[in-house]
Amino acid sequence: MRHPLHVVIISWIGQHVSARAIAASIADEADRLSVIYSHPDRAEDQGAGDWYSVPDEQFFGPKFAKALQLTEPGEAMLLVHADTDYHDWSHLLRRCRA
Repeated sequence: MRHPLHVVIISWIGQHVSARAIAASIADEADRLSVIYSHPDRAEDQGAGDWYSVPDEQFFGPKFAKALQLTEPGEAMLLVHADTDYHDWSHLLRRCRA
């Protein structure tokens, strides 16, 4: 049985350019794409997928909790940190599906 793939990217100050690039490169491969990000000045950000702002004081734990909250029952979740570098994100998503 194939489960829908929900990709969640976690981003923070200094990583938003990378988060946008990762999101853009996998938007067509993911069934759902969410980016959970924070800015110290609460600035809005956007890119491919759905972007969710959380307070800058929230580090990994609360961001991960938000990722779990956003993931629907029956979905497989792939969590990606925005400072991760991979040569072929589409390949990674295809491997996750396999």
